[in-house]
Amino acid sequence: MLNEPIVVRVAGPADAAALLRLHHEGFASDWTPAQWRWRFLDNPLGRTEISAAFTKDGRCVASFCGVPLPCRYGNELALAQRAGDVIVHPALRAGMAGSQLLLRTAEHFFGTFGGGDTRIVFGFPEPGLSRTIVRHCRFEAMADILLLTRPVDGKAASTAGAWSSHCGNAVPHDIDALASAWPATAAGIVRDARYLRWRYEGNPHTAYVFVTVRDGGGRLRGVTVVRQSGLFPGSAMLMEWLLADGDEQASLHLLAAADALAQTAGRTTLVASCSTTAPEFAWLQSVGCRVVPTLYQFVYRCWGPGLDRRALRERWRHSLGDMDFT
Repeated sequence: MLNEPIVVRVAGPADAAALLRLHHEGFASDWTPAQWRWRFLDNPLGRTEISAAFTKDGRCVASFCGVPLPCRYGNELALAQRAGDVIVHPALRAGMAGSQLLLRTAEHFFGTFGGGDTRIVFGFPEPGLSRTIVRHCRFEAMADILLLTRPVDGKAASTAGAWSSHCGNAVPHDIDALASAWPATAAGIVRDARYLRWRYEGNPHTAYVFVTVRDGGGRLRGVTVVRQSGLFPGSAMLMEWLLADGDEQASLHLLAAADALAQTAGRTTLVASCSTTAPEFAWLQSVGCRVVPTLYQFVYRCWGPGLDRRALRERWRHSLGDMDFT
């Protein structure tokens, strides 16, 4: 396969078939063209940002892909690149040539798409790939990924009284009020209506449920996005946990609504994940969530001042939805 020149270049929509074939071969996946398009063409910015290695006959043998997303760095709005689909063809994985080709592809990606408005490239690589990413691609490991799990038992606080809850498949029309409630010191993906509609409402991989709670005046106070299939058998995954910091009432009602949905669906466990510095990390433990370690890490590479490891660790907010873009 490497007995002929390999060209590393920017890949676009015209290369979709070759990139999708590599995805099938590299991950043993069954992605459809529509699923590939959703991620790499229909993302919130509508941009394809992929570097890939091609043989003379057009076969793709390595790729480094990214999804550009609006990101908030305190009060500043810029971009972040959610890296993924870092693949080298299975036939090339046994020797050094495959590793060198993957690194060459990665460096082309960083040189082409990193910097400028894109302040950070981040991802959650497969554990076997983390060492290569950190050692050779100049990524840093910010933190280990921890899960928060809680039995579905009906013991969460009731949404009785003036509060109301609702479960549906569409993004709430007034979600942007919650998206703008992030504190000025925090950093992370902008989880506004545009992002949530793409990420969850229009997702071709699986269905998601938006669980909302409103106070007696009808004001939206909290939203969680629940996935009830895949990832962890028997679990309901809380992909997002969106409410104003310190809103204890909304937190209790939102947990109760999510617990009720999970019970109805026959799930036994609620699963969430968030940054250890986020207020909900401590709060979820206070209401019975258990911390479970994983083999995954948040890794990143950044450009620009003020984005060192300490600052990002203190400020960055991630969710379970950031990790698995399906």
